[in-house]
Amino acid sequence: VFCLINLASHLDRLNALKRVMERLPLTAPLDNWSITSRFGKRRDPINKRWAAHYGIDFGGVIRQSIYAPAPGTVRVAGWKNKYGRYIEIDHGSGVRTRYGHLHKILVKRGQKVDFRHKIGLLGNSGRSTGAHLHYETVFNGKAIDPMKFLKAADMFSKSNKAATKPKPSKAQPQSPAKPAAPTIISKDLRIVGNLRSDGEIQIDGAIEGDIRSKTLLI
Repeated sequence: VFCLINLASHLDRLNALKRVMERLPLTAPLDNWSITSRFGKRRDPINKRWAAHYGIDFGGVIRQSIYAPAPGTVRVAGWKNKYGRYIEIDHGSGVRTRYGHLHKILVKRGQKVDFRHKIGLLGNSGRSTGAHLHYETVFNGKAIDPMKFLKAADMFSKSNKAATKPKPSKAQPQSPAKPAAPTIISKDLRIVGNLRSDGEIQIDGAIEGDIRSKTLLI
């Protein structure tokens, strides 16, 4: 009974972990991209002063499709100061994603979106020097480098492949075939007729008749 309860507890934890993983932004919000500015301290591209950059910038093509990296609810959809056209999605468990400088917004506040739901088009609105997507990931109000989520997804995928990859079976060395045990005939035994054996025949006595064997020891 204890084993069954323990197993059920582990299954509940695994299912809970799976539900959390399904709601994390573990994929990039666009298909084709390059990183033009990373998370952290950097020189502002306009005034050239050092400043904190709370997200990453994905370079892409104007009007390129932007997708939700996980299911959630749209909390903000509209213009927001330097972000220009801006979207914020609540994925639950304190996780939110933000999208800035959009060319067009395709969702509304309060709308529920699924994984890979098309939410907007890449643009150059707001305080921007060129077409790109400013992307942020936030946990409990604190900005986190989005690359940590993307790298975690990559590591998780590799570990799953390694775990499911069949291991090559080691060929078991075959022991040499043992020769058949000799047919032993007691002393002074007289044989009339035919005697057949697949091994050795050891005879110490008189023989009458035909004897067939691979080895004959007399």
